[in-house]
Amino acid sequence: MSPVIDDGSALTYGVVIPVFNRHEYLEEALSSVRAQTLPPDQIVLVDDGSSREETVEFLDRIDQGGGISLVRIENRGPGGAFNAGRAELGTDAMLFLADDDLIAPEYADEAMSVLAGDRSVGVVYCNAVLFGDEQGERPWLLPPYDPRTIVLDNMVHAAAVVRLRDYDAVGGYDQSLRSGREDHDLWLRMTAARVGFHRLDKPMFRYRQTPGSVNRQFGTSIERMAETYGRISRNSPDLYLQNMDVLWAEIFRLRTVVRRYDRLYGRFDNAASRTRRRLRSVLSRARRRGRRGSRGGASGDAAP
Repeated sequence: MSPVIDDGSALTYGVVIPVFNRHEYLEEALSSVRAQTLPPDQIVLVDDGSSREETVEFLDRIDQGGGISLVRIENRGPGGAFNAGRAELGTDAMLFLADDDLIAPEYADEAMSVLAGDRSVGVVYCNAVLFGDEQGERPWLLPPYDPRTIVLDNMVHAAAVVRLRDYDAVGGYDQSLRSGREDHDLWLRMTAARVGFHRLDKPMFRYRQTPGSVNRQFGTSIERMAETYGRISRNSPDLYLQNMDVLWAEIFRLRTVVRRYDRLYGRFDNAASRTRRRLRSVLSRARRRGRRGSRGGASGDAAP
C-alpha cells in the first residue's frame, strides 16, 4: 500500500530507466524494480536513440505489461531521456535508475514514506555501494548532503526519489549537459529553490562501475570539466554567490597543498631532473665512443 499523506491521499511513484546502446544489464535492473516491496505505479523505459541493433531488438521484445511502457526518442543524453520519461508519468514522485544499476527491495517504500511524512522534503536518496569492477563491492563514501558545500562536490547520487512538483518547478534536467554532471546541476538548482534533501542510512543503491562510463570519461579533460561547471554555475548564480566563501576557502586550501608539495618534493624533482640529464649525457658519450671504436676497427681490418 502506498504511503498516505495527511490529507488521506496515497502518494504514487514511477521509475524511469534510460537506455542507450546497452541492454546487457537491463533485465537485472528491472528485476530490482519489480522486487520493490512498494511496487511502482509506472515503469518507463526510454530508448535514447539507440543505434545498436541488438539493443533495439531487445527493447522490442520486452513485455510491456505490468505497468511497463517504452518510449523512443532521438538521442538527448541522460538528462533529456529522464525528462522524456518524466513526461510519461502521472505520479507524485519519480525514481531515477540507470540501466545497469540496482536498488534494494525496500528502497522505494522507505523513500516514499519520507516524502509522505515531510512535505518540505523533495529529494530522498540513500547510502550506496560500488560494484562490478576489479575492486569488488565496497561502500561509496559520499559525504552527507550540505546546502553550502554542494557547490564544490556532488554528494547526492542520481538514483534518488524526487517529488515531481519540485522537479518540475526547477525545469527538470538541463539537457545541454551531455558530458556528465547533469545530476549535480539538478541538485544545485533544487538546493537553490530550497527543496529539502533526506538521506536514508541503509546502503540500498548499488552503483555499477564500468570502464566506459560517462563519469570516468568526464575527469579526463580539464577543458570539458571547466566548460561543464561554467554552465552549471550559470544555472545557479545566486547559490554560487551566496557560497563564494566556500569556493575561496577551497581555492586557498588547494594553493596551500600545492605550495607544501613544492617545498617538500621540489628539491627531489630537481635532483631527479639533474640525474636524468647526467644519465643522458653519459649514454650519449658512450654511444660516440662506440661509433669511433667501430670506425677504428674497420680501418685496421683493411690494412695490409
